[in-house]
Amino acid sequence: MSCSSVMDSITGDQAASKEAITQAVMSDARKQASERDAFRHPQQTLEFFGLRDDMTVVEIWHLVVAGIHLLLTR
Repeated sequence: MSCSSVMDSITGDQAASKEAITQAVMSDARKQASERDAFRHPQQTLEFFGLRDDMTVVEIWHLVVAGIHLLLTR
């Protein structure tokens, strides 16, 4: 299946979610995070996991790293 046929099969709800993800990724509120987007691919990641408008995303990576750091420095 080609990429264009996959894109053609997106439903209205999926297209709306894709637009919402695009707006969130481009938001000025993530200006600092956007510097890492070339490596993190947030748009593609959220689309892959099937994020919808009624879902919430919480990034815990930094909390995990901080917790590990605290454990190692005790």
